Amino acid sequence: MASVSCNLLVVLSISFKPALWSQTRYLFLSSSLFSDLTLLLISTTMLTFTWNRICMPFLICITLNTMGNLLFLSSVSCVVAMTAERYVAICHPMRYHAGLCGPQMATLVLSFIWLASLSVPTFFTTLLAVKTREVKRLIVCEIQNLESFDQFYTSIKNIMYGCFFVSSSLAVIFTYIQLTLISRRASNDFGASSRALQTVTLHAIHLALLLLSLFQSPFMKWLQNIGLQKLALKGAYIVVFVVLFVLPRLLSPLIYGMRDTKLRQRLKRQVFWAIST
Repeated sequence: MASVSCNLLVVLSISFKPALWSQTRYLFLSSSLFSDLTLLLISTTMLTFTWNRICMPFLICITLNTMGNLLFLSSVSCVVAMTAERYVAICHPMRYHAGLCGPQMATLVLSFIWLASLSVPTFFTTLLAVKTREVKRLIVCEIQNLESFDQFYTSIKNIMYGCFFVSSSLAVIFTYIQLTLISRRASNDFGASSRALQTVTLHAIHLALLLLSLFQSPFMKWLQNIGLQKLALKGAYIVVFVVLFVLPRLLSPLIYGMRDTKLRQRLKRQVFWAIST
């Protein structure tokens, strides 16, 4: 609940401040946090059904799984886009001020991100649905059950997702190295490059927190295989879900809210207003 509230608070802070809409990084940030917020709600619902061993139709399960993958991919892509925006602003300022990273371009990039993030999981979901055929079949909606239907499908999906996340991490690392070199060389604009380096560091932390949830599924599968008792397994599921999935999405909006001056001021006013009313 706290993670949902923090994400919602930052998203609303940006949404109700039209002046922030003209700045590219806030558009990407609001999209990323909105994805995290929706993903938290969907994942919590799915995990509640799984904990209580409640079955649902296979079609509904793979639809929820597709939405989860869509939101996860879009969130990570937005973090990479924010990193690229800082890279262009510092390393290619002429192109940046010429409109390369303006609101119109940001809207276009966000449209591409959401379209690409939708196409990949939808493709795999369609393959799995065609393979299974029994879309009305009742199953417990957990990733282990979905992966058991087709190991080849699972392997191909894991390879593609692995390549995506490795390339995303390399892009952030490359940007960090470039800005580090510029910060050391710059003498007339050291402050701007140093602030950009701090911002990219923040994006790297955000990305690392998001990627923590990749370990949730294999860790839960390992817990199942070691033969824990039902009550202990359920408790372990809750701990793993909170530590690897909920906690990173709680820290991300807090980090951005404390780091960004404009957001911090907006959040303080909103909290003060909520307390006073």
